[in-house]
Amino acid sequence: MVAPLWYLAIMSRNSTIYIGANDPQLPGLAIMSAGLVWFLRQTERGAYPIPALLLMVVGGFWKHNNIAVPLVSLTWLYVVRSKFALQAFRASAEAVLVGLAVCVLICGPNFIPNLLTPRQ
Repeated sequence: MVAPLWYLAIMSRNSTIYIGANDPQLPGLAIMSAGLVWFLRQTERGAYPIPALLLMVVGGFWKHNNIAVPLVSLTWLYVVRSKFALQAFRASAEAVLVGLAVCVLICGPNFIPNLLTPRQ
C-alpha cells in the first residue's frame, strides 16, 4: 500500500509536467507492474503464469519500450526451471507476433519501420 502512494507523492511533487499529460509510458508501466505482481503471485503458488505474461504483452503494445519486465519474468521461469518456461515463452512470442500482424494489417506495411525509427 505504501509503494503506490509513495510513487504518487513523488510524481506529484517532482514531475508536475506530467499532470494532465498524454504520456503512454505511465499507463504502460502500470499495466506491466500489474502483470508482474500477478506473475509473482502465480509463480509463488506454482500456478499457470501465462495469463500474467499476456497482460505484460498488452502493456508492451501500450508502450513498446517497456520490455525489461517480461524478459526478466521469462528468464526467471528458466532460471528456476519452471515446468511452464517453454509454454510461457511460446505463448508470449505467439501473442506478440499476432499483435504485430494485426497492427500491420490495420496500419499498413510501414508500421514496423515506423516503430523502429529512432527518436530524438
